[in-house]
Amino acid sequence: MRLELLEIIKALKRRSSRTARQAVRAAVVWAPLLAAALGGAPPARASNRSQLNINVLLPGISNVSDLTAAPGVSTGTISLSWTEPFHTVGVAPYSYDVRVSTVGQISDDVVFSTSPPLSVFSTSVPPSPGAGGGAAGFIVTGLTPDVTYFFAIRENDSTTFRDSWNRSASPPLNVNNFAVATSTRPPSPAGGGAASVSISSLTATWAISSGATDYMFVVSTSAVNPPTAIAASSSTVASTATVSGLGPNTTYFLFVSACAGGCSAYASLGSTITLAEPAVGLSTTSVSSSTVNLAWNPNGDPPGTLFQVLKSTDGVSYSTAASATSPAAAVAGLSGGGTYYFEVVAVNGAGVPASPSNVVQLVTPAGPVPSAPTGLAASAGLLSASLTWAALPPALQGQGLLEYRVLRSTNAGFGYVQIATTTGVSFVDKPLAAGVTVYYELIARDIGNTDSSPSASVSAVPFTLDPMEPLGIAVVPSSAAVTLSWSPTTRFYDGTAFVSTGTPTGDELVGYSIYRSTDVCDPTSAFVQLSTMPIAVNSLTTATGGLNYYYRVFSFNSLGRSPNAVTVSALGERDYCADDQITRVVIDDKTAASLNAASNGLGGDIRIVSQRRPQDVGNGVFQSASFLAYLNGVTALSNYALPAPARIVLRFDTNNGSVVATTAPVNGFGPLAANAAGSQASPSDLGVFWFNGQQYQKMYGKIDPVGQTVSVDSPNLGIYQIRSQARAAGAVFDVSNLASRVITPNGDGLNDTLIFAYDPGPRNVVPEGKIFDLRGAFVADMVPGLVPNTLTWNGYMNGMPVHSGVYVYRITGDGKTFTGTIVVAR
Repeated sequence: MRLELLEIIKALKRRSSRTARQAVRAAVVWAPLLAAALGGAPPARASNRSQLNINVLLPGISNVSDLTAAPGVSTGTISLSWTEPFHTVGVAPYSYDVRVSTVGQISDDVVFSTSPPLSVFSTSVPPSPGAGGGAAGFIVTGLTPDVTYFFAIRENDSTTFRDSWNRSASPPLNVNNFAVATSTRPPSPAGGGAASVSISSLTATWAISSGATDYMFVVSTSAVNPPTAIAASSSTVASTATVSGLGPNTTYFLFVSACAGGCSAYASLGSTITLAEPAVGLSTTSVSSSTVNLAWNPNGDPPGTLFQVLKSTDGVSYSTAASATSPAAAVAGLSGGGTYYFEVVAVNGAGVPASPSNVVQLVTPAGPVPSAPTGLAASAGLLSASLTWAALPPALQGQGLLEYRVLRSTNAGFGYVQIATTTGVSFVDKPLAAGVTVYYELIARDIGNTDSSPSASVSAVPFTLDPMEPLGIAVVPSSAAVTLSWSPTTRFYDGTAFVSTGTPTGDELVGYSIYRSTDVCDPTSAFVQLSTMPIAVNSLTTATGGLNYYYRVFSFNSLGRSPNAVTVSALGERDYCADDQITRVVIDDKTAASLNAASNGLGGDIRIVSQRRPQDVGNGVFQSASFLAYLNGVTALSNYALPAPARIVLRFDTNNGSVVATTAPVNGFGPLAANAAGSQASPSDLGVFWFNGQQYQKMYGKIDPVGQTVSVDSPNLGIYQIRSQARAAGAVFDVSNLASRVITPNGDGLNDTLIFAYDPGPRNVVPEGKIFDLRGAFVADMVPGLVPNTLTWNGYMNGMPVHSGVYVYRITGDGKTFTGTIVVAR
């Protein structure tokens, strides 16, 4: 029984309204037992004529537990806030008592000291009735600035149910349920303004504000208060401050706020204008017998700044000759042959002049002056700009044309500097920065050194290109690492040499990026960047862990990286891939050495460019690609042959098992959606054809139906195609396999050798070839060529060249014999 009563007592102490209601109902039944449990008489049965009354005081309002205080938004105010407590029992309306002291709590059981006493600020701050949990607040007004206040709060209802005091604490009690405001905001400063002003700074003063411990001084380009477009600011304990970093000849609005824990509203101190910067770089743009045109650099003064042009005839006494709000002006009314001095003064918006510019002295010409050139035009080039103009007729050349002066600036209206002189009517300006607009003017100068007025200005924006990929790649493998090296890149991707004669600019070359992959056929995007090297470093040693990684070395500049790069394996194999990453030429490391200047004797590195040729596709051609060689990446090497065969790989596409023509879309590879000729074939009937400079020659090739490629080994670069050629079940020899019916073995490298290609068939037949004269006499044996599945004859017999004439060849193999004639012409 006693345990049950203890549970009731515990329920009465809980804050849950539901639990409290249940406890009240339980008290009616368990009241006698409760009295006994509290030390009263033993429980007795109540008669019908008696009643036991028990008064149980139940907590009706929860305590405020999170009272906080902060300086208010205006002087002499503090903002209180708390969370609305729960109302379990009580009678509305509810209200709060808010009390304040400047001394604070002394101990937990004494609310405040008696001097000064607690002050009642309000007894009718209405809370929201209900379950509580909402935000509540109150603004205390009429306080003295820079005074610490302690606050207490309690909540009442309309009867005797009452919350206990929530009291503010003073250290060291550290009672978290009480609010303390350390100060209130002092009043805004009064009076003051700008005390001094310069080109880039200003100083202001103001009156001391009562209770302030420091001040915030700000300047703004807007008159709006409070300031938002703040240009500069300074926090200071004094009633004066200086801000710097301001712009010249600019109107600034001044504001100051007094602070002491919180800060007052900003007070306006008016406005002022900074001084103008002195104009610099005054020069003449043209001089005639009566007029001089002047230009100068405004030196950071904003648009609209007033400039006064001062003139003197003795260099001592100056007078205003012209005014302008742009950095150029013309002064007329001069005398021919006269000596004049000019300077320019910038004036700020308050009429205060800056120091004068440099002085320009000149003598006006006594005779005729050249006319301004016409027809000036500019066109942008690769890190350059090209200028052309109309020749000045003799009648407009003054005393006779001496030269044209080419002037350049990066500003449209001023700052023109002479960069060249010429007697021609064109000029190329380089090197220039990519993406930077350059402006040009042209002045004619006669033999009396008299200049014309400047021409109309023109502009151009030079551009740049991606750099060429590194050439001269060399590979030195080891068991656990590989060293890659390359020749310095000196050209753009289109083959144009860099403009700079020394170290390349960033618009030409920044450095090299090395990427790595585990699959040679990965697209470029699948290669992961391994390292970046500066211009001066042309090699990289990297660990392989014994794996045969594939690498690509790119050049890059401010625009981007080279669009192309050879794929190099850790063992030295080179793959020059077309855009589909499968069509390619594969060269082993030993053969690839012939591409480097150090080995080939050609005086430069050889660049191989692999490209698919969608324009060839159709009418029986299923794929076409070119593999072309360029010396130093520029000069095409026609009919270039490697010292040993390389593997040519061409990819084909299929549709429902049939080969279809392939085009080269921008985003990779894929079948031509609707081939004009409707070409299709079986994979087993495909073969490779090579263009030998005169005609396409059959080379058969190895078909991979799974990888969808046809490959052939050949030392010859050039154009290769996949075509249908109805491959037979056995070896094939026919006249179409001849590279040419006429050979000219004179050593010029063109058509010197008879080449006969054959299809070895599934039994890989190696035929025998012999040459006879027309009388049937044996001349020579044909020998295997560098290209697999070929027989060749060089036009010699026993080490001596044969005479011109007709000769007979005979090819035997696989139980077949094929004969024909060939003409030797010397």
